[in-house]
Amino acid sequence: MADQGVGDRTAQGPIGTHVAFKQIKLAYYKFLQAGKAVNIINASKQLVGENLRFNEKLVNNQVALRSTVSRSRAEQSKIDAQLLEAQNNQKLAAYSFNFLLNQPLDTPITADTVALKNLTIPDAGIAFADENQVGQREEILKLNSALRVNELQLRSNRAYVLPTIGHSLEGGYQGFGFKYDGNQSYYLYAINLRWNIFKGYQNKLRINQSLLDRQALEAQKDNTAGQIQLQIQSAAYTLQTTRQLLRANAEAQRNSEEFFRVVNVRYREGQALLLEYLDARNQLTNAQLNYSVTQLQVLTREAELEQATASYVLD
Repeated sequence: MADQGVGDRTAQGPIGTHVAFKQIKLAYYKFLQAGKAVNIINASKQLVGENLRFNEKLVNNQVALRSTVSRSRAEQSKIDAQLLEAQNNQKLAAYSFNFLLNQPLDTPITADTVALKNLTIPDAGIAFADENQVGQREEILKLNSALRVNELQLRSNRAYVLPTIGHSLEGGYQGFGFKYDGNQSYYLYAINLRWNIFKGYQNKLRINQSLLDRQALEAQKDNTAGQIQLQIQSAAYTLQTTRQLLRANAEAQRNSEEFFRVVNVRYREGQALLLEYLDARNQLTNAQLNYSVTQLQVLTREAELEQATASYVLD
């Protein structure tokens, strides 16, 4: 994906940055999938056009009925409507992507055609959440920072039992009129000692409040860490399931392609009905679209896992 910048929408702290980055990736993946859907339907339109021309030749040679041509034209109208819908979806996906980048909605987008082609289906196990992954999350980093501030505040409050010692040095001239000589200079050095022995239990109350704040922060950190671990595990399991679905849909697409190839040959040899041809063509288109949608789902689940483990590399 081309690096076009995150823009002002991510200027809301680290947490907002990671969430916005995930949203931008998902919007771009959706744009890629919409473009692939347009290509799939365009290819299907070419098949429908070839079938229409073939049927017209059969009718002209008085080998087939005119209803065959009418049915082929109906399929052509149907595929034209599907193509228009796919093109509109592609435009909306592009608008959404540009909107997230604070760009004009009609800004051209460079499509990374390799992203979907090189999408592999690894036999990867489930990535269990460890302390390092949890510790990288911004929520934990903020709580750790709050705990450090609390520790400094607690040390400051406990320091009330120690005396405060200060010293000062003062020098100058002192005399009458506007005449000065060496006998009129003076120096003053002072040492101050302050010791708050009793202050109405205010210091103890501050210490107790700091201890309570630390307990609340530690409890919040433990609860947040548990939620993050659950989020990472859920994202990992969901990704694994989606990858298995991608594998199944890839196999279904290969079978549909082979089935259509056989039916197409049989139809041209007069051994298959038009309904068989149309059914095989629809199965092929649907299988290709399903595979494309599953590719988008895999990329989406990967982005969700990256966001859960805070593995985005942000400059």
